[in-house]
Formats: sequence, C-alpha cells, structure tokens
Amino acid sequence: MRKCNTWSSVLLVLATLLTAGHARADKFDYTLEEEEPPSGRNSPVVLRLVDHKHQKLVPGASIKGREALGTGDRPTMVAQVTAVPFGNQGRYVIKSEPGMKAFAVVMDADIKGEREKVHSEINLRKPHK
Repeated sequence: MRKCNTWSSVLLVLATLLTAGHARADKFDYTLEEEEPPSGRNSPVVLRLVDHKHQKLVPGASIKGREALGTGDRPTMVAQVTAVPFGNQGRYVIKSEPGMKAFAVVMDADIKGEREKVHSEINLRKPHK
C-alpha cells in the first residue's frame, strides 16, 4: 500500500516539473494587429504582434499565412505570404505581389517559448498595395 502512494507522489512531482517550465499562453495573451497605414499612399501591410499580458510588442516571431489579393475592388486570388521584421521591434511587413491590393490576411505566428501558434484573421481597413 505504501509503495503505491510513493509511486503516485513521484508521478505527481514529475508531471508538475514537466509542465511548470512550459507555461501555455492563453489565446488572448497575444494578437496580430494591423498598423494604421499612412494616408494617401500605397503601402504594404504592417502588423504588430502584441503581448497583452506584458503590454509590449513581440520581436523575433516567425509569421506565415495567406493573403487575399486582387487588382480591382475585390479579391481574386489567395497567396502564401511571410511577414518579415520591419522597423521597430515587434512590427512585421507583408510584401504583396506587385500591382495587387491586399484585402485580408490570415496569419499564424510562432513565438519563441510558446507551444501554440497565435492565429489571426484580419480584414484590412483599406486595401494595401
């Protein structure tokens, strides 16, 4: 009987140690947000990766996804895109196909130290070139 209780205690301690070092982020701790584009200019899509828990931008993430593109007033195709670091830490730019406007993006961000990806679907405020 005593042997079973000892084994249970060992398992409980191991489970605690294995999960303690890998705190799981709540899906609302991080968001990808569109940065307001400069008015009157054709500009690429700029995103901010925000850590709401610590009130700061997150640099060094790997961000990939899809972008709805078109040449007129509505999207006509979807392209695979990567957001690359841009300017200030925690900001990322998506470079679209030349001559195409971006209407929406669906992105997944891999953040160092987090097990789950941050998933964001963003309808852009205005089409970007």
